[in-house]
Amino acid sequence: DEDRIIERGKRGKSQRGDRVRDCERREQEGKEENERRGRN
Repeated sequence: DEDRIIERGKRGKSQRGDRVRDCERREQEGKEENERRGRN
């Protein structure tokens, strides 16, 4: 049972990490797009 709980905790953390990474990637893409628009 404890192993299962630990596994669930790991899975939750990894999902949260993926979400944070998605947000960071979106922010980075937005910055790059703004720079492109500013140059044009």
